[in-house]
Amino acid sequence: MFKVNIYIETDGQDKRKRYRTFSAIVEFTTRHNKAVIRKTHGTENTTGYGIMLSALAASLRILTKPCEIKIYMDCDYVSGRICDGSVYGWFASGWKTLRGEPVKNREEWREVMRLLNGHEPVFTKGDHEYKTELKTDIQNIKNQGMEYRQQVIGQ
Repeated sequence: MFKVNIYIETDGQDKRKRYRTFSAIVEFTTRHNKAVIRKTHGTENTTGYGIMLSALAASLRILTKPCEIKIYMDCDYVSGRICDGSVYGWFASGWKTLRGEPVKNREEWREVMRLLNGHEPVFTKGDHEYKTELKTDIQNIKNQGMEYRQQVIGQ
């Protein structure tokens, strides 16, 4: 199984809905021992958790085979709901919380879970080698008004 690192940064995690931006790097080595780094960026009108889910989904779309994925992100809520199985409980209950309320960002959760199928994710919180670069990318994206895009850095 391929080993992949995903590094995700966003411009905030508060609950208010507003325009949010993310930048992410997907890093792996091909079977021919060639290092590959792919970047993806995006801007959406969503909540802090919504942009984190969008960033994760955009990163996972880059992967074409089952992988062991180490995901670096500073969002305990998103990683926690995946790791503790809450997402599966929401699915089983028709995407309702324990209080019977609709799960927020339901479509984004569904997409992330679909994309994670077949992979082995591990979540890591804290600083990483690309943090400054990704935060700079976010500021540049906001300044330029970019939409989603993907960029191949090395191949």
